[in-house]
Amino acid sequence: MEAYWAEYKIIPYSKSYQDYKELFEKFKTDTEKILSMPEILITKKTKKKQDKIVDFKNSIGAYQFKDDALYIHLKVGQASEIPALRADDLMKLINADQIFEITRIHFLNEKLNII
Repeated sequence: MEAYWAEYKIIPYSKSYQDYKELFEKFKTDTEKILSMPEILITKKTKKKQDKIVDFKNSIGAYQFKDDALYIHLKVGQASEIPALRADDLMKLINADQIFEITRIHFLNEKLNII
């Protein structure tokens, strides 16, 4: 069975819980702003080391904020026209200065069933 999507849990890193609440609210606002855009453009390197701008809007599936974390489905694999998107690349777009704890929870098939 082939993986088409992966679900990730993403938490912005903070040294103290008190700072985390404020940090998480900013993270939530920044994430909503990026994910609501009509295009999500990221510059990638081609095999020939040339820059290529790719729209990753369709590479982002369902997402929700729960328990002070972002849970998000991102496209994986090379088996479709939708480009795969690394969670760390998306987080760099949301906030390049922030460190994130990124945990892949599980892979999903084409019908979004856990595999």
